[in-house]
Amino acid sequence: MVRGCAANEVAALNKAKANLALEYNFLDKEAEARPLDDSECKRLDEITKELDKIWALEEIKARQRSRDRNLL
Repeated sequence: MVRGCAANEVAALNKAKANLALEYNFLDKEAEARPLDDSECKRLDEITKELDKIWALEEIKARQRSRDRNLL
């Protein structure tokens, strides 16, 4: 169980991930309907990089949790 400051960080990370996913989905749908301009393409790339960072952190946390369970 996550407590205190760590809980706030996890909640903030989850909220950021949800917001980025919503924005990514919007831009992806727009890209299917029409060509995106340069700023929209750049933003889509930024969102993709941010989501990749978040997913990498989640993967690391999952590996650490699995090791902790194996040690117990």
